[in-house]
Amino acid sequence: MDYTKNYTKKIWRNKMKFTNNYINLVKSLNKGSDIVIYNMDNRKPNDKFMITKNQVYKKHMEQTKEDCKELKNKYENNYFYTNVSITFLFDKLKGCIDPTDDKLYNTDQYIHSWQVFNGMLLNNETDEDLFVLAFIHDLGKILISGGEKPENVVCANKILEFNGNLNNSIQNFNHDEYCYNRLKPYLSEKMLFCIKYHSQSDMFTKNIIKNEKQENIDFLYNFFEYDQNTKGEYIPECMNDPNKVKYVNDLLIKYFPNNIDF
Repeated sequence: MDYTKNYTKKIWRNKMKFTNNYINLVKSLNKGSDIVIYNMDNRKPNDKFMITKNQVYKKHMEQTKEDCKELKNKYENNYFYTNVSITFLFDKLKGCIDPTDDKLYNTDQYIHSWQVFNGMLLNNETDEDLFVLAFIHDLGKILISGGEKPENVVCANKILEFNGNLNNSIQNFNHDEYCYNRLKPYLSEKMLFCIKYHSQSDMFTKNIIKNEKQENIDFLYNFFEYDQNTKGEYIPECMNDPNKVKYVNDLLIKYFPNNIDF
């Protein structure tokens, strides 16, 4: 997943303000650069990891429009958990490893979520919608523990058929689509937009996004900053702060006061 070429040129990133604390974190994770850089690491994943990553990506990119429709139909009414709390679901990300993420490597999605939140705090973010997304955007990766093939759960997506706007278009099926469909009844339009397209590499192509609401695009780009630039093999301090843990639990329950099916 290489967004570097387009990512560094984006005017939207120049609109964002970054604190020194946030910049220092990102530089420490990206060889001194303050932008996301793929295909790099102070610690390169081993050959076996990279072979698996490439195999999974190849299969994911071989998905056809028909494959994606079949997967959507497969999970339309097929739930892994019924009548459970959002905190229960988030807890299921413990031990959930993305076999294609060579920045996280063996760091699970639970820790990754805390890394994203930590980056937001370091950059003085106050938007609780962003905070909540830090902890729920990858819930769809629960599919891995449910036995779904990795190529149908992880990896970046591409637009397979563009029909004027994103909603009418067909993209690869992965955890984004699954999570979006499960959380549709509970979240705002911009939050759902972010969940559905946060792995979409074509979001940086002008003709793909020209008919989308600017509010949704800006919100997604802001989230993408933290989602991609905070990855690494480390435990963020906030994860072990009892006050922060309580705040996050209370916040998730605020957004999801009732149990849900997922």
